Amino acid sequence: VLIPPLILATVPTGDYPRLRTVCTTAVGCPPDLVAAWSVGGRRFFVSHRTSGDSVATTVSEPLTGAHPTGPGGKPPTGGAGGGDDGGDDGGDDAPPIGRPITGKRVYVLDAGLRPVPVGVPGELYVGGAGLARGYRGRPYSSGDRMYRTGHLVRWRPDGQLRLLGRTDDQIRVRGIRVDPAEIEAVLAAHPSVAHTTVLMRADRLVGYVVPAAGVGPADVRSEELLTHAAAELPAPMVPNALVVLTGLPTTSQGDLDRA
Repeated sequence: VLIPPLILATVPTGDYPRLRTVCTTAVGCPPDLVAAWSVGGRRFFVSHRTSGDSVATTVSEPLTGAHPTGPGGKPPTGGAGGGDDGGDDGGDDAPPIGRPITGKRVYVLDAGLRPVPVGVPGELYVGGAGLARGYRGRPYSSGDRMYRTGHLVRWRPDGQLRLLGRTDDQIRVRGIRVDPAEIEAVLAAHPSVAHTTVLMRADRLVGYVVPAAGVGPADVRSEELLTHAAAELPAPMVPNALVVLTGLPTTSQGDLDRA
């Protein structure tokens, strides 16, 4: 069965003698979920797919509650980059996302597009079969393609990938990946707005706006701004609420304080 971890967590655990293989995704899959469903000879896998890919990008080795297992239940041997360490990568208990499936290529690169060593975080790039051909009206150039995922990962000593998060501020809204910068650009294009930021608060998209010069806070009309946003953005990207501020909060280093 292929099932999202949030749904799997609601299923009562049991023998289920006809259920031999479970596959889920890395995001939202805690170690106790692996432990609960990788019993009784059942095989448990974690897969990972990027938004620029048509099918799964990577899949883990069969997992148990503590460590990945190789053929016959033995810990795998051989690591990425020629290393010979096996088993877990020393402290990470989150399930790995594995290795590329057949026909896929994955690269973990730094900001200069150089491969990083085992254990060093980098951005995941994907190549090979199954990549999207481009965006609507913006096809990719012909030839071999490599997709920049925005996913922060690192190689484990056993040659599997560990998902660490994202390199950008993208968030999920009702299962849809959303880039707040796109929403901010639309709100900032309104003549009454000088600066804006969009954050996720209690499962709601909230836009924070600073009035333009010569515009008072009382003159910024939320209904008008939301109508403007709805005309330019898909429904899931339209903020649920707007908050008018005299200025965006910053940290002591001058960066935007998103807390």
